[in-house]
Amino acid sequence: MTKTPEIVSVTIHADGACSGNPGPGGWAWEILGGDDALICEDAGGELDATNNKMELRACAEALTALLGLAKDGGAPVTSARLRLDSEHVVKGCGEWLPNWKASGWRTAARKPVANDTVWKRIDTLRLSLADKGVRLEFEWVKGHSGDGGNERVDSKAFEMSQSLRAGAAATSASPEISSPENGGGDLFRNGFEAAARAAMRFRPDLAQGFSEAEIIAILSAIHATQSDASQSNTTQSNTTQSNTAQSDTAS
Repeated sequence: MTKTPEIVSVTIHADGACSGNPGPGGWAWEILGGDDALICEDAGGELDATNNKMELRACAEALTALLGLAKDGGAPVTSARLRLDSEHVVKGCGEWLPNWKASGWRTAARKPVANDTVWKRIDTLRLSLADKGVRLEFEWVKGHSGDGGNERVDSKAFEMSQSLRAGAAATSASPEISSPENGGGDLFRNGFEAAARAAMRFRPDLAQGFSEAEIIAILSAIHATQSDASQSNTTQSNTTQSNTAQSDTAS
């Protein structure tokens, strides 16, 4: 006798954060099964983002993972409750999205929908999940109110945004500020360490088994190469300007 697979109802927590708005942003999500057992989770980010975009990315990435679960041939997922602290995303998914789509992705004020690329992705995922028989429910939860799931994904999204911010600050600092003799060596070190920790914790697939020390060494070598190239270009530019000035004087 064939055993009927257990029907699964899951809960999804998703959140986004941004260090500056716009600025480096992070997103995170987790999918929980019965007894709040963790099924899967992920986190990521973008260097140039807004808080709303990261909230949307968190939702879209979670729905992508949910669709993967619905397709994997295991226990059928029949319903998913997405608990988000963004009223914008909850109302957009539950109320506004069909009207935006029918209006050519314009709001009631006839303005283009912001972050429409992510919204369109969410719409496609929503329809694909419906085809798989998965019912979605979007629920707003007050942020920083002690909700365990929301606090977890909020912390991960925030940490990702801070890691990206530190890495960006390190790689964009000028040689005069960042050189060890001028006291800036720690800026790069801290930024590279933050990026390495984020890669190992949230994206082990990208870390590819490298240790934290090895990732830091790789980032340092890349930065050194870029700095050398930048200084070489600056020297060549200064030489060209000097030669031009001498030529103008001679004529």
